[in-house]
Amino acid sequence: MMLQTLFQEGLEKWSMTISLTQINRVLALKTAFAGSVKSADRVWVKSLGHATRRWFVSGSMIHSWLDAAGDSTDPWQPVALTDTFLQSLASLAAAYGDVTVTHHAGENVLIARSGDEYVCADYPVGNHEDEEIETFFEVRDDNEGRCTAVLKADMLHRVAESYFNSFSDITLDQENSMPAFTSFQIGDMWVQHTSDWSRWGASPVSGTMRAETLGETSLVIHGFYLWRAIRATPRGGEITLIVDGAEPEWMYVTGDDWGICVPAVYEPFVRFFAPLVNSFTECGFQLSDEDISHSNHQISFSSNDITIAAQILDAIEGPDIVRLSVPIARSTSLTETTMLEVLSLNAELINAKLVLQEGNIYAVVDVPLLQAKESVVEGIAFLHAAVARCSGLDEFLGLLGTAS
Repeated sequence: MMLQTLFQEGLEKWSMTISLTQINRVLALKTAFAGSVKSADRVWVKSLGHATRRWFVSGSMIHSWLDAAGDSTDPWQPVALTDTFLQSLASLAAAYGDVTVTHHAGENVLIARSGDEYVCADYPVGNHEDEEIETFFEVRDDNEGRCTAVLKADMLHRVAESYFNSFSDITLDQENSMPAFTSFQIGDMWVQHTSDWSRWGASPVSGTMRAETLGETSLVIHGFYLWRAIRATPRGGEITLIVDGAEPEWMYVTGDDWGICVPAVYEPFVRFFAPLVNSFTECGFQLSDEDISHSNHQISFSSNDITIAAQILDAIEGPDIVRLSVPIARSTSLTETTMLEVLSLNAELINAKLVLQEGNIYAVVDVPLLQAKESVVEGIAFLHAAVARCSGLDEFLGLLGTAS
């Protein structure tokens, strides 16, 4: 069937006419997603009504959206466009001023027309039409627990420039494959930021910006993606930082018609999550919970006979450490008998120790993350030996009346 016919039939369902300026803004906002995962190979677009459409991009460590002029014929359900198709749209719009896009449901193809030219592409596989692009940033009326800071956009652009000046002076390696994270503190009429480059022998870079603020909070984010996205946003005007709750999950950075969303993180977790999971997987373990927040301090792994909690410790100086632990016994009272038994067992354990915490007794092994796989293999072996040696401790303490 001719593309002209498919195009005309597609118009009966929906169509979008997009200017070159709008396409270029979407492509610019997407530059922050290079190297990110999830659905960063595509953008989503849908009508918000009132002649406005929303473009939305989702990555593993950053999400962004752009509101732009739309048509009454825009799709009301999210439509996915790949990077390659976007580039084709940009080329057509550059030649003719704008481009019209539609979708033919029968052939499941996207078709673009500009002037007398047509471009066709298969609709992206693995699309999720329930992508919540219109509600990802939910404006609440009560402002309960919300902290905001309004500041000049040029301030954040200068911070982004400073960040990448520091980034250009370092060399990423296997151990430190992620550049500096950025911490934020929002206080009374000011916003303070720090990007710590000490892992590469460089000094931290800090600064303070005057802002109109509501509330106080602090958080850490993956600086690289945020600052790369900021460089793609317009200069001039004002930007608002929005953080919800005492233990925030996200920070929103919003302009007049755009927004960026980055998760609050616990830096050691993000830095070492992937190598740690790979190491445990190769040892026959699986994640106990697949739904894990970036701000977690601890991850649990399970095999057939044991569940191990891995806590990544924030190393200020020295090597990064992961603490592996397994519950051994539960004790409600720390009596002299309990302490003597723990001390006696500790003297026999090799590269492991028993730790009493909140009424429980754990076998603990601290291993360096410099060589994650080898360290985890050894740590698991030491924990297995400790668990075997402490077998029956729960029952023994129960007989003494010190275990629950």
